[in-house]
Amino acid sequence: NPKIAVNLVARAHKAGAALGATRLKSSFGTGIKEPSLIEAFSPNIFFLGNPGLDPERAISFDAGVIQEMFDRRASVELTYFDNRFRDQIIFTLDPETFGPVRLPDGRLTNFINLERASARGMELIVAARPLLKLRVTGSYTFLRSRVDRAAAQLNSEQGLSLVRRPRHAGTFEIIWADQRFDITVDGSILGKRRDIEPVSGSRFDLSGMPFINDGYAKVNAAGSYRLSRQVAAFARVENLANQDYEEILGFPALRLNFSAGLRVSLGGGR
Repeated sequence: NPKIAVNLVARAHKAGAALGATRLKSSFGTGIKEPSLIEAFSPNIFFLGNPGLDPERAISFDAGVIQEMFDRRASVELTYFDNRFRDQIIFTLDPETFGPVRLPDGRLTNFINLERASARGMELIVAARPLLKLRVTGSYTFLRSRVDRAAAQLNSEQGLSLVRRPRHAGTFEIIWADQRFDITVDGSILGKRRDIEPVSGSRFDLSGMPFINDGYAKVNAAGSYRLSRQVAAFARVENLANQDYEEILGFPALRLNFSAGLRVSLGGGR
């Protein structure tokens, strides 16, 4: 799975300047993944293997720019990425029988190759340290994924987005830290995306429409206090807004929850 990466400094850092160093980056890579033993040879009627599967192949490319600002107290990174997939191995069911699909040669299986798919988009990352003890970061990703060409058994997939690939996603993190105390507030936003019905394993409902998992936004908070060189107390609150959401369709995430404890470090210097 070879990969080539290039990083160039287009403009060097200059102390006191509003715009600091400008860096250009790019990478190109290819990958290949053989079918697993279950995908190729499973005799189980609920996930019947397919010894005729081709290996998955991928080609990936990205290019971007990183701009530092205000004596490296802030930076903006913008990246374009383009991934092409060939022969992705997916689990599928016959929409009428909810059992294995029949291949052209008459064999039954639950695993087939999705002929061609793509995922391309932009990622923006902004980071800043407005104060010595305060760090703020945020990211946003726009993704356009598509099944470009589907096998005969998957005609209904063609032109749709890839499963569990949201078009919009974002994160943020705010950290305040000194020698003894730190507090973090972080969160994520995920847009709606196609998913798989967890009981039947089907990608489409009885009317032929794809299953859609709703988007969600989640905020968490955490903090710790160093009691000594070896001992620190910590606490974390997940899902502060008590949101009802499912990262994977059919599996509800925890509502508002809390954890706390002591962290002990053993060994090390005096």
